[in-house]
Amino acid sequence: MERLEKINESKIILVGNSNLPFGIDSEKIEKEIGMPVVNLGLHGGLGNYFHEAMAKEQLKEGDLVVLCHTNYAKSEMDEPDIVWQMLEERLDLLKLIRPEDRFKVLRALPGYMQKSFYLWCSGKGNMDTEDGYSRNAFNEYGDNVYPRPECEYEFRSWSVKVPEIDQENVERINALNAFCQEKGATLVIAGYPIGDGERTPEIEKFAEFQQSLEEQMECEVISDFTDYFIEYQYFYDTQFHLTDEGVQIRTDQLIRDIKEWMEENDSMD
Repeated sequence: MERLEKINESKIILVGNSNLPFGIDSEKIEKEIGMPVVNLGLHGGLGNYFHEAMAKEQLKEGDLVVLCHTNYAKSEMDEPDIVWQMLEERLDLLKLIRPEDRFKVLRALPGYMQKSFYLWCSGKGNMDTEDGYSRNAFNEYGDNVYPRPECEYEFRSWSVKVPEIDQENVERINALNAFCQEKGATLVIAGYPIGDGERTPEIEKFAEFQQSLEEQMECEVISDFTDYFIEYQYFYDTQFHLTDEGVQIRTDQLIRDIKEWMEENDSMD
């Protein structure tokens, strides 16, 4: 959020869950596109709503908001304890929590306080954990730069699912699109990393999902989701987190999508 607040010029804002910090090289996008990049990707347990609400903060004319959800039927905040970890550094983000999620967040506070008290008493609180989930593992863009040289994840039959779409998410994203337009910004939808292998649903099912998404969204879908099929070997520790090499594969594809979209829109001006 600090980077989002500091940049006054037109920028690219990446929005979604942890597929972004564990799957994007923002600096490379910045160099290739020629616009500052802010990676707002956060834990999926916060819910799509919260991720989108963050993007509305400090939104300026000329900004390009790139939505990279892994599912379009997820709004609920199903891991409210994560919120308190985030609020340690940014208490002001409390205002982004929906009224219907506030009780869940409040109910998670005692457990968070108990754990924090234990860590404080033991002298283990806010220490570098020397793994990919430490604050020190993230760079100024919001990317996780902890070395991830090889796959540590085994794909199962349930690992890769075709995204779902529900009306609540459609209406909310279309409202976000209208908000962006009012601010002079642009909202687009891009792909996310999809594990490609023998346990992955047929490619036609993802094409059907994309067609349905395009029909219901008022913003443009700039990616062919099937271009984001990436072999299992390039995933790190979950079905959405990539190895170092996987990050480059996914980033290069997103750069191509953004450039192609920009060229098409320039030709229409």
